[in-house]
Amino acid sequence: MNFLDNIVNAPPLIIGLFILAAVFLMAAIRYRENKTILKRFSRDEIILMTYGVNYFGQESMDKKPLRSTGGLVMVKDGLYYHARFGDREFFIQGKSITAIGTTDTFNGKPLHQKVIVISFTNEAGKKDRLIIQIPHPAEWVKAIKITLMK
Repeated sequence: MNFLDNIVNAPPLIIGLFILAAVFLMAAIRYRENKTILKRFSRDEIILMTYGVNYFGQESMDKKPLRSTGGLVMVKDGLYYHARFGDREFFIQGKSITAIGTTDTFNGKPLHQKVIVISFTNEAGKKDRLIIQIPHPAEWVKAIKITLMK
């Protein structure tokens, strides 16, 4: 009997428990992400927040695309990202953002998808670009332009 036969013939209770465990695991991960963000910002400071953001990196720091998933928060003075696993994070001051658009490459390497690129001036005073994929990108682009790129 192979693996698929075992799954198909498993009692419904075992399958149900497996699905329930997966739901609880995802809820625990989301709770942890939310707790991390709320340690840094109060609910009153947060303008827009989403999870499931794919961060590909900053062109000045990363030679090849990363694939980090986490949460993105917009507050009145910038954007904050925190990875779901690990300690990768960034904060971009809103006043340093110079442009926002789309691209399908990262440092000359194809990403095979359209992603959002945020151009900004980094802490060293040099032009840099941040590449991310955000759920509901049109909403985010509009909010960034209205709130941070005044």
